[in-house]
Amino acid sequence: MPSSDNGTIADACLHRLRASPDLLSLYQYYNCRNDTNFSSKFLEIQDQLERLNRRQLPALASILTLFGLLIIFGAVGNGLVVRLICGRKIGSLRSPRHAFVLNLALSDFILCTVTQPINVLRLLQGYLSWEYGTPLCKLTNGLTGLNLFVSTFSIMAIALDRFQAVVHPSHLLVRKELLGICVGCIWAAAAILASPPLLFASVQRNSLLVHRKMHFCSESFNSRLLLAAKVTYSVGTLLVQYLIPLAILTLAYWRIHARLAQKIQYRRESCQSAYQIERCRREEKRHRRTNAILLTIGLVFALSWLPLSLSNLITDVQAWRLKSVESVWPNAQLPVQLAHSGSLLLILLSACANPILYGFLNDALKTELFKLFGCSHCLRLEEDDQDGSGEDQDAAAAAAAAKVSAAGTPLLPMQMPGHCFDPEEVDEWIDD
Repeated sequence: MPSSDNGTIADACLHRLRASPDLLSLYQYYNCRNDTNFSSKFLEIQDQLERLNRRQLPALASILTLFGLLIIFGAVGNGLVVRLICGRKIGSLRSPRHAFVLNLALSDFILCTVTQPINVLRLLQGYLSWEYGTPLCKLTNGLTGLNLFVSTFSIMAIALDRFQAVVHPSHLLVRKELLGICVGCIWAAAAILASPPLLFASVQRNSLLVHRKMHFCSESFNSRLLLAAKVTYSVGTLLVQYLIPLAILTLAYWRIHARLAQKIQYRRESCQSAYQIERCRREEKRHRRTNAILLTIGLVFALSWLPLSLSNLITDVQAWRLKSVESVWPNAQLPVQLAHSGSLLLILLSACANPILYGFLNDALKTELFKLFGCSHCLRLEEDDQDGSGEDQDAAAAAAAAKVSAAGTPLLPMQMPGHCFDPEEVDEWIDD
């Protein structure tokens, strides 16, 4: 008879178990059956998890402090680049180099002011409930991908433009009239590639908390097929957003380095007078500086973007291999959370480094920056540095005006025998 009563109670409580496939329904089912042993054990585990969350607060506070500092630095730096390029009176927006740098700075500015602050809210979901709705949850997922793809494509465009200007200077990569179309294509392609994550994001209730309601924004999958599609997307993203761009950057900057080294060698062999020897020494110094910048650009891209791509792929593969809902929670421990936070911090570091590498190291933008802040002393130092090679530049300009190609087109300065240059000189020629 007791067993019959237990069966009747179990049948009466079965609707609670069928309400939803989560731990909260399981708790309500056993609570309905007055199974105090399971209920007390469940509450004990929940209390342990909440104590673990509280112990993680110091580490989380340090991460949030770093996020705040990098967000401010990145927003100010990229905002300055946008202000300097848009505020220039010379037609620099028609320059491929500066148009792509502006595009990169704009994307990184959005990343620092919109995308990453929302991602910070997602890091706090163990402590604060997500109360911003499903649309913002989906938008956050899509914005992160949009920023990453736009930044990647802009960096590739800058590398290819530099490669074309240095290695094949007789042909421009992009005509000035088509710059707007190229920039629009970058954003359109990025939007298309970043759209699938919109499908995966959703707002769910934290089923481990039975006495209070907390929601979190995350990716959820209703079927193994959808999960397989996400794994495939992560593999494709690793290829399109990281491996292919890294290969293009490496090849382009290696060819630039080789071309500049060839020019330096030719110039060194032709140096005879003391003035020419001093000129060669200055150019070799600029060449070493250029190599250092190119190497830094490659390393920043490689080291900043790989962790996030791998983190997303590993998380998706682990989710694919899970056999039950209960095994999901151990993967949300502090090490995994710290790893994901670290990958987002590296993306922020890249956004902070980009305005320096692509903007403030450019002589023209550096001069505009000094003018913006009224640093007359810095301007004088910059002018003195540029005047050191003025005689050679005037001679090269005169020679270029005197020489014409077989088709009657004036030779570009970098096409003249013995002319030694680096990407900064090419950028200045493109701006004219």
